[in-house]
Amino acid sequence: MARRKPRIRRLFSSARPKRSRGACFSRLLRHEQLEDRRVLAVLTVNSFQDNTSSGDGLVTLREAIVAANTDAMTDLGEQAAGADTILFDPVVFATPQSITLGGTQLEITADLTIDGPSAGRLAVSGNHASRVFQINFGADVTIDRLTITAGSASFGGGIYNDGNLTVSNTTLHGNSASSYGGGIYNALGTMTVINSTISTNMAGTGGGAIRNDSMMSVSNTTVSGNSGSAVGGGIIN
Repeated sequence: MARRKPRIRRLFSSARPKRSRGACFSRLLRHEQLEDRRVLAVLTVNSFQDNTSSGDGLVTLREAIVAANTDAMTDLGEQAAGADTILFDPVVFATPQSITLGGTQLEITADLTIDGPSAGRLAVSGNHASRVFQINFGADVTIDRLTITAGSASFGGGIYNDGNLTVSNTTLHGNSASSYGGGIYNALGTMTVINSTISTNMAGTGGGAIRNDSMMSVSNTTVSGNSGSAVGGGIIN
């Protein structure tokens, strides 16, 4: 009788394990940082009045500044957002115009560029009743191609700066301060003045053109005919 061969138990199997259906597989994702970009908006001024009347289809300089400060929409449907630029309607401001303030200053609290048509075509006047511009702490502001005149305050008749301010291609004349800084008072801010004219401004104490108590750079700028009753008819630094 033939002997039966013993069975050999298979201990190992070369077969691949089956994948369960619906199995989830994850893949490592790379995070790529995008460059920092500011949102820029253009706000158009089409009126030389000084009011904040809504719904009239007109945008004054004061309304445009308020919109920039608050990220609001103007009557022209232009939405302020982030760092804004104010431009002036080329038809309305084709000939020389003056914006005369109604007794209160223009206060800037957010990043803003005011790009005027030229110092010879647009003057912003305080009408000897108020300061013209105040730049608050934290605001990065450029004022370009304007005339700033007839501003009046205790400090900084034309401009009072606590922010980061650049004044370029601009004329400041006929402003006054009962104390310091007839043209500009740079209090706690950083200021650059370039390619401008600062003339015939007056301060009751000193710094008829500029009183600087912080960081300032002035280049390619004419400073002439300013006066201070006690000291520094031009610049006190």
